[in-house]
Amino acid sequence: MGWRIAPPRVTLGAAFAVLKYIALPLFGALALLDVIFYLYFQHVLGRCYGVLCLLS
Repeated sequence: MGWRIAPPRVTLGAAFAVLKYIALPLFGALALLDVIFYLYFQHVLGRCYGVLCLLS
């Protein structure tokens, strides 16, 4: 009939869902991995880890 439908667009709900289900779990897993590496280097190897080596 010649009608044009508006193209799909990112909504606030979609951005919130991406943040909730992808970004936050990824950042949480990376933070947990960083804490594990920090504790491993600090207590098992007895060395500094990451930025702490530069600051001390």
